[in-house]
Amino acid sequence: MAEFSQKPSLIWKVTTIFLLFLTIGLFIALIVVALEREEAKRAALAKNDQMVSECGDLNPNGNTIDLSEPSNPGPFHDLTEYEMQKLRTFLQNDPNIKAHTMEEVWQLNMEARYAFMVELWLPPKSEVLKFLDSGGPQPERRARVMMFRGDKSPPVVEELICGPLPDVTKCDLLNLPNRRNPVEFESRPFSIVEVILIYKELYRLDKVIGDVLRESYNATFSDCATCLTLNPIPTASGLTGKLQERHIWFTASYHVPYRLLHPVDLAIQGNLTGSDISQWSIIKVWYHGQVFDSPEDLAREYAAGTIEKSRMQPPVYSEDLFSTLHRRDDNGDIDDDDDDDDDDDDDDDDDDDDDDDDDDDDGDGDFYDSDGRYDAAFCLFEINNGYPLRRHLFFSKPRGYYSGILDSVLTLRSILTVGNYDYVVDFIFHQNGALEIKIMSTGFIQGNEYREVERLYGFRLEDSLTGNLHHHLFNIKADLDVGGTSNRYETLNVEPMDTQLCWDPSKPYAQNKITKHLKKTEQEALYKFNFDQPKYHIVHNDAQRNKWGEKRAYRIHLSGMSKNLIPENRFNEKAISWARHQIAVTKRKEEEFSSSSPYGMFDTLDPVVDFSTFYADNETIVDEVRITTKAKRTDNRNIK
Repeated sequence: MAEFSQKPSLIWKVTTIFLLFLTIGLFIALIVVALEREEAKRAALAKNDQMVSECGDLNPNGNTIDLSEPSNPGPFHDLTEYEMQKLRTFLQNDPNIKAHTMEEVWQLNMEARYAFMVELWLPPKSEVLKFLDSGGPQPERRARVMMFRGDKSPPVVEELICGPLPDVTKCDLLNLPNRRNPVEFESRPFSIVEVILIYKELYRLDKVIGDVLRESYNATFSDCATCLTLNPIPTASGLTGKLQERHIWFTASYHVPYRLLHPVDLAIQGNLTGSDISQWSIIKVWYHGQVFDSPEDLAREYAAGTIEKSRMQPPVYSEDLFSTLHRRDDNGDIDDDDDDDDDDDDDDDDDDDDDDDDDDDDGDGDFYDSDGRYDAAFCLFEINNGYPLRRHLFFSKPRGYYSGILDSVLTLRSILTVGNYDYVVDFIFHQNGALEIKIMSTGFIQGNEYREVERLYGFRLEDSLTGNLHHHLFNIKADLDVGGTSNRYETLNVEPMDTQLCWDPSKPYAQNKITKHLKKTEQEALYKFNFDQPKYHIVHNDAQRNKWGEKRAYRIHLSGMSKNLIPENRFNEKAISWARHQIAVTKRKEEEFSSSSPYGMFDTLDPVVDFSTFYADNETIVDEVRITTKAKRTDNRNIK
């Protein structure tokens, strides 16, 4: 009996010891796992301290975004690195082109022939739809190349269409009925080659007006402790009346961070016509409100004491000013690296601001003839707008409830830096199917030196700084297909009406009604905003209706509109004729692929692209609506 009672006690002891060791083992294993995870976390944090995470890196969710280039890119995929390399080789080897390498360009300067810009040339829309919707063959991929032909007499800019990619077999001149090609060399966009040549020539001004600069501004352009720099301002042919000449004003400022906030009262106008730089010349000098025909004239009259003299001092660094970016603690800091990119972009969503080149190079520079990459040029992210997209559920009785869906949107953002401005461009995709395009101008002002006459155009911000009024206009093109390509454009006009109360006809009553107006031609569809005539802008397919017979449509909602006050067809206005209306609806034509061109800074006397010609023929647009464009704006009114 005693022997039997001792056996359970022994089994219990053995079991207890076993469970104790098992618990200790599990505890040790848990500690090891925790330490390993902590070590992995520390390693990840250390890695993050050394490098910024980019698309394609493993993220906390354990997935990645594949950024590798496809071997067979689709019709809308941008040019791949491989395609650009193959195209460059073809341009250099083709006997009809013989593009120079960049080493040769630096030797030949403006008389060289080279590709200034290369971009994807979209195939005809009909071919793309056949490929995407009907399983047809993929359209041939081609590229548009802007060639600077400084070697020709006279020099020109040629636009070529090259294909098929990647194994290019031919490049032909772009031939469109409403766009001249070749284009005058004088209308070319700025290039880094030209900018460096300009600075080399202009810095020789010190030999002529060095004494004027030292006494007036306590600074010079070269060999200086305190330096001046120049900022190019294109003088369009609409002002000079000379399409075959290239004039540029260069305003001077102190060479400090945010130099456009520190202008001096000196500007130089250059004639940069042709590709022979020995023929370039200075034709005007503006100094302290006075105009001279040459630097020599300014130096002579200054020395003779016959003109009014300027006296300005360089900006003084102060640790008491927040604007100097002076560090106030030991936290992380942001260094202002003056790395200015000269970026030329031609896009359907086209803005027509002057491109202010921000290269501070004094003439020495290196160019590497190899493919480069702009990191973080686009950012794709999801964000909650902070308000409900719509009410989802609601019941107000006791123990009732309310719920709604948040407006979380997918946003594709790019920031275009043009001189002192940063244009934030957002393409916003809402969950209800709406597409929003939002453009915001930020950065810092581009001011002028203060003079009393400038008070008509802005406000005095500092002793020698005026903040001017700037008018920014943007043109956006949207190719809408609602239920197919047979679309119509109509307005739903909200109009007042007089009526009687239905329950007492003897009493008058006023209310609004909707009147539908189908726009039948391009000119009938031109729209200028009128606050007294509110309306909705609708694009729809008349054959696509819901079960109650109502049209399925997209509404075009305008915001940020602005009226351009420059008279039509005068001065530079022809280059932005798209700004005459807030909406223009036209029949789609492949040759009308953009509303302006990269030549718009100079060709305003006779624009390469004149948007008003798109609707001048007044074609019918019933079931032919293809393109809808609208103008947006931002205004800068600099007030302190």
